[in-house]
Amino acid sequence: MWSLEKTTLWTMTFLSMAALSACGGGDGDSDTKTPTFTVSTRVGVVPGLTALTPSTVESTTGASSLAVDPSGRYAYIAGSNIDQYTIQANGSLAPMSPLSVSAGSSPRNIAIDPTGQYAYVTNNFSSNVSQFSIEADGSLKALDPATIDAGVGPSGIAVDPTGQYVYVTNANATDNTVFQYSIGADGTLSHLSPQKILAGSGPVSVVVDPSGQYAYVANQNVGTVSQFAIGDDGTLTALSPKNVNSGSLPREIAMDPTGHFVYVANGNDNTLSQYTVGNDGQLTPMNPATVATGNSPESITVDPTGQYVFAVNTNDDTISQYGIGADGSLTALSPESVATSSGSGHSMTVDPTGQFAYVTNLNNSVINQYAIDAQSGGTISPTSATVAESLTTTFTLTPDSGFTLDHVTGCDGAESVNTYTTNSVVEDCTVTAYFSH
Repeated sequence: MWSLEKTTLWTMTFLSMAALSACGGGDGDSDTKTPTFTVSTRVGVVPGLTALTPSTVESTTGASSLAVDPSGRYAYIAGSNIDQYTIQANGSLAPMSPLSVSAGSSPRNIAIDPTGQYAYVTNNFSSNVSQFSIEADGSLKALDPATIDAGVGPSGIAVDPTGQYVYVTNANATDNTVFQYSIGADGTLSHLSPQKILAGSGPVSVVVDPSGQYAYVANQNVGTVSQFAIGDDGTLTALSPKNVNSGSLPREIAMDPTGHFVYVANGNDNTLSQYTVGNDGQLTPMNPATVATGNSPESITVDPTGQYVFAVNTNDDTISQYGIGADGSLTALSPESVATSSGSGHSMTVDPTGQFAYVTNLNNSVINQYAIDAQSGGTISPTSATVAESLTTTFTLTPDSGFTLDHVTGCDGAESVNTYTTNSVVEDCTVTAYFSH
């Protein structure tokens, strides 16, 4: 895992060379060469998001969410229809032909099975789930039947890691259920028995842990998370207690790839709730229980490498970005946020490699696209040097555009503007330069 330092790291290591001696004449005198030290350097990276070139791609209007297939080659966007793209080597999206395929009324969220063979879409207004096969070229093809019924206002959807079951939250306050399905050999869904289970009021998002033992549901109307065990037959059973508190208006729930931590975006509080997961699947709030976000976080995602959490803030067109500590707690990166388009950012997805990220904007047809860990922060000159014992050496530190030199440590040296001079070098030592964004 990358360090949670808010700055970029360059390290220069002085490697000692053994002193050389040579015997003199018969009187026993000897000549001794002065020891020298070799300076080596390495460049670190700035953690977080950097806009790709181009920074956006067009989609159909009202883009709600985006999903990437497990191979990292294809992306699908739920808008007025389902748009389909190939992912190029630099991470940017290229539209397929045709660009769109039809789903139900008001497609909301997309889930793809772990094999990358099938895709499922919740249709909020038509109260059903569209089901597709993913063809060899990445294009979607409707299965037969093309849809299966869900509850009222289906929103969140998740496929369990074994690829056997699908869970759909029905966020309409008259419903408040999670529908549960099995996946057939041909990819089509069938209702389990019972076909649904009650969650809290307004269940809007669902996540399944990597072991396939537990599922968690964010209930937006009551500020809670419902927690369930998954039986051998895929059916959900509420844990005790069934609910734990979140912030106000929880909009989306996410889990880290180890299954040890859960995070919830709270739209009214401008916070993220953070929890640890016990051996029995129970969620326990961390200390502190929340961290601050931008204005009205709508979406939250954990990158698949388990290093970062990102929250899309729909009212200020930003993405808050955090590092994940060893205990799961979140620490804001530097910068704390990056900009999205002025289009009410709605949902974010990171590709399976953890290299690229995409954000949908509900009020326009723009998809923002980013690279993760893409910058170096600055340079050091010279890049190598030989230093004789007890002498000093000076380095010039040049920040990249948009960065500043934060501080320098090591070798008992002194900083002056953008230079750093070591103290007298008498042993191996390391100089570290930090560049902040």
